[in-house]
Amino acid sequence: MTFGSKSQRRWLLTPGVLLGLICLAGCAGHTPVKPGREIVRFDNPAKVKLVDAPADGQYGCYEEGKTDPLETATLKRGQKLGFEVVSPDEGRGLMNPKLIGIAGEQRFLLPLGEKYAWKRM
Repeated sequence: MTFGSKSQRRWLLTPGVLLGLICLAGCAGHTPVKPGREIVRFDNPAKVKLVDAPADGQYGCYEEGKTDPLETATLKRGQKLGFEVVSPDEGRGLMNPKLIGIAGEQRFLLPLGEKYAWKRM
């Protein structure tokens, strides 16, 4: 079976080569997030932050020095991950600041005064 002249065959290969190069370029921009990698940390109530999950997958909120996660979440790339401190508001009955762990739509209270990190599982 032949596919035409040599110049026509070269043209047939070009789209395949081009597609391969595009795939390589796209994959290079999305380096995998290794398990155990710290994504965001809390160690100072004045410096809380939320970040976008870098990849689809499972994440765990760990207290510093502990090996088991306090909470886990399955997130899609771009969903929010991090911590928030809710300031006291005596008018609404809140007497002390509260630390909240955030993973996508999940919210949970954490004891203020400890150090925490969200890590890729």
